[in-house]
Amino acid sequence: MARMSAQSLPLGAGSRLTVQPIEDARSASASPAALPAPPSSLSVAMVKGFAKRNAEDLVRRGLAKRQADGCIVPMGFVTQRMLEAYEREKKSFPACKGFGARVPVEAHGADAEEAAGEAHLSISAVAQELRVTAKTVGYLVENGLLHGVDAAELYRRGATVVTAGSLMQFREIFISLGQLADVAQRPQGALSMRLRNADVALLAMPHDLSRIYWREDVSV
Repeated sequence: MARMSAQSLPLGAGSRLTVQPIEDARSASASPAALPAPPSSLSVAMVKGFAKRNAEDLVRRGLAKRQADGCIVPMGFVTQRMLEAYEREKKSFPACKGFGARVPVEAHGADAEEAAGEAHLSISAVAQELRVTAKTVGYLVENGLLHGVDAAELYRRGATVVTAGSLMQFREIFISLGQLADVAQRPQGALSMRLRNADVALLAMPHDLSRIYWREDVSV
């Protein structure tokens, strides 16, 4: 099994982005020219294994759709790399305390007590902290990557706030393109292209949301 060496990309202003080595299951003897280019999108036949077993969740996540005949197929922007990132996320996060869906403030039990005693941040404040859009934060809450609290009794009806603890955990694991651009003092577009060319995995989300990476894959 071949292993790529770490890549160090100059970012300007004295900063460098180091891309961690990625395991490559392809033969080490194969030349780059002989290796097939990654597909821009997936065919139905390519959705198998872990993704197939979690097809309904992929639909809920906006990564797949159900056709009129009942078959579930990936959205056009979904690549095999994205499905690998989805599997990585799902297999890693169950052990991370603090991630979860919304908990109503008026609920009873341990979850409600924990939520009520923890500091909260508004969706807009979290978006500013993570340098992503408010829509992205909403998606992260809906899918359990941030711990959301229904704050209807504290704010306007239907408002949601995010627990400070889950935000801290999220920042320990992930870093957004906006945060990387701030540190590197580089335009997001140019930095995104560098990361894409280095094959750095993105958190699996719809293409209209902010780009988010694993911290362990990049270091500035």
